[in-house]
Amino acid sequence: MAIDRSQKLLACKFVKPMTKNGNNMKLNELLVVIPHSGIVVPADIPLESLSEKFPEMVRNVDWYTNWLYDFRDLLDNRHMVFPYCSLILEANRHPDILDDSVPLKDVRGECVYKAQMEPDDALRKTLSQKYLTAFHNSISDAIESGAEFLLDGHSTVTARGVADNQIDLMNFQDSYLDEKPKYYSPNVYIEAYAAELRKRLPEIKVTVNSSEYYTVYGHVCSEHSVNAMGRVGRQVPAIIQETNEYLYKNPDRTPNVDAINRLRRAFAESIHAAYCMARGAK
Repeated sequence: MAIDRSQKLLACKFVKPMTKNGNNMKLNELLVVIPHSGIVVPADIPLESLSEKFPEMVRNVDWYTNWLYDFRDLLDNRHMVFPYCSLILEANRHPDILDDSVPLKDVRGECVYKAQMEPDDALRKTLSQKYLTAFHNSISDAIESGAEFLLDGHSTVTARGVADNQIDLMNFQDSYLDEKPKYYSPNVYIEAYAAELRKRLPEIKVTVNSSEYYTVYGHVCSEHSVNAMGRVGRQVPAIIQETNEYLYKNPDRTPNVDAINRLRRAFAESIHAAYCMARGAK
């Protein structure tokens, strides 16, 4: 698909490892999960079955977040990206709820597939187990092998209470699947991270739990987080981050490489400082 070639070209332009310049920051305990940047169509889905509007619909992917939240050259942290397109496989929804996790329509109600060419329920269940359950098992394995904190990285358009110049951090959700609000981590983590971001990005509005995204069920944090200072079994304290795409995209929707590099360095430095502060204060 042409979209794959475009992504590869952009990757070649962007991926130039930054030197640490004597910076001794390390945070191997951090696990960054990026569930919505993928554009790969699984081989199980015939390309001819996709809607003619699919190339336009794929704009709703969290483009470039796999780079925006990539701190490995700075923190030597753990990093997991779900490679498949969220229009087909939604890694941040419960794998057992097929209408959410293997959807037939996008968030605007547009059909992902041509009429009479949609995957049947048997194939959707197979896709969920093969790709989504396996992805979440990999997250659990990363936690069991030593991760102590999780950052769930997203982008947003100007919507749901997020302004053009805003980053919103969340450590709870209260969705239709939750009997009561679910907290992903103690407030000390999110408050420290927000404070550090404000120091480094004073021109950006950094908020905590101020958008309407808390009403959206997110399986990454719901499944893998715990409201505790450290790891408990196969769960760790976590934060969701929504960064408005205006902050790192050019007007033509291509990546603003300088902005991405500046932001990701600020994110890395801020989460490192916040984690050390919070763990020291426990």
